[in-house]
Amino acid sequence: MLPDLPAEPDQRLELLQTYADIWQLEPDEDTLRIVGEVWKATNSTIDGRKIGPAIVRDMLAHVLGSNTEVEAASTQAVTNYVFPQLEGVPRRERIVSEIARVDGIDETRLERLGRDVLGVSMDE
Repeated sequence: MLPDLPAEPDQRLELLQTYADIWQLEPDEDTLRIVGEVWKATNSTIDGRKIGPAIVRDMLAHVLGSNTEVEAASTQAVTNYVFPQLEGVPRRERIVSEIARVDGIDETRLERLGRDVLGVSMDE
């Protein structure tokens, strides 16, 4: 069963920090905020597909292990870990659009990758 995500950003940060501590990861607050907003956008945009803490752990580990800036690493984490979870999900373009609006995600790159990887356009 997936945990309920708190509606308040500060509570999401707190939840993510608790998970990060358990996973022995040390993300900064900006990384936690970005990943938390991606998690919220993915799980609350449409019914039918939600991601759980394992995907969030993979995303955090990816960003922390990257030698690129946080926005590029976070965008790549979305395409590596969230996009595969969206295969076959109806209206997945809405999820991609919501994730692209997250401050700290490269909207232009995510839109291009959404077209290339998932075959969706944010205009759909």
